[in-house]
Amino acid sequence: MSKKLIFFLVSVLLAGLFCTAAFAGKTVTVLGTWGGGERDAFMKMVEPFEAATGIKVEFSGTRL
Repeated sequence: MSKKLIFFLVSVLLAGLFCTAAFAGKTVTVLGTWGGGERDAFMKMVEPFEAATGIKVEFSGTRL
C-alpha cells in the first residue's frame, strides 16, 4: 500500500474516533418511513451502534 493511502485511512479512523467521543451521551433522532417490523429490525441494528458509541438513537416514524 502506498504511504498516502495508509495516511488517508489512519486519518479517517482517527477522525471517526474523535467524532464518536464528542457525541457520546448525546441523542440522535432518525426520521424514517419504516413502521412495524421494519422499525423493529432497524432498532435491533441500532443496538450495537449505541453500545459501541454511547450515542442514543431515537426513531420517529411516519407510519405506525
